[in-house]
Amino acid sequence: YIAIVYTVLFFGIILSSIIPSIHAGLEIPESGVSSSEINALKWLYAETSTEDIVLSSPGSGNIVSYYAKRKNFMDSQFISMQDIDIRYEDYKKMYTTQYLTNALKILNKYRITYVYLSPVEKKTVQHYGNSICRQCMYKPNI
Repeated sequence: YIAIVYTVLFFGIILSSIIPSIHAGLEIPESGVSSSEINALKWLYAETSTEDIVLSSPGSGNIVSYYAKRKNFMDSQFISMQDIDIRYEDYKKMYTTQYLTNALKILNKYRITYVYLSPVEKKTVQHYGNSICRQCMYKPNI
């Protein structure tokens, strides 16, 4: 009788661990990287130099590094970066400045050559098209 209880308990624990994992794996997260974003980052990999630095949000920095194989200005693991307070303030200025001269000073300061705007960033940063983006290099429907 005890062996049956242990067996049922064992399978209950296993199933309660596996089923949520399978369910989570089958769901497509809304915050995931879309195929059009991956295509844009692959374009960045193919068409840019390994010396180029890409500005993106900290949340997108890791995907820039992963897919484009380019150095990002900042990613979500910025805790160990040197002068992080100054760098983070400059990052915020890039997304809020309305003056091209301010943006260009920051781009030049960090030798940033490309700006990557994910769909989320495009929704929150309206003035980019007229401000720091001197030339749109890749613009599919993302």
